[in-house]
Amino acid sequence: MKSSHTFVDQSSTGSHDTGFRGSRTRNDSMNMEVCEVYDLLVGKGMEQNLAIRRTRAILKATEYPSVTYDGIMTRLRAAGRFRKRSQ
Repeated sequence: MKSSHTFVDQSSTGSHDTGFRGSRTRNDSMNMEVCEVYDLLVGKGMEQNLAIRRTRAILKATEYPSVTYDGIMTRLRAAGRFRKRSQ
């Protein structure tokens, strides 16, 4: 019995672009968006804890409904936002 399925190399057709690269791009864009919103709020004088909560609320209401407070903290920490500034 012969199979009717034909193997198609999806990497050459470009039809399989939602793999690891797609999720990495989305992750990078979320990291940038988290930092931009947080920096804007802190730049306006908001305390860090409140700025993190507000950042979460803004992102949750728009493009990232499953974002958590800890997720925001992790992304900001990885971006160096909680390091002390040298004077």
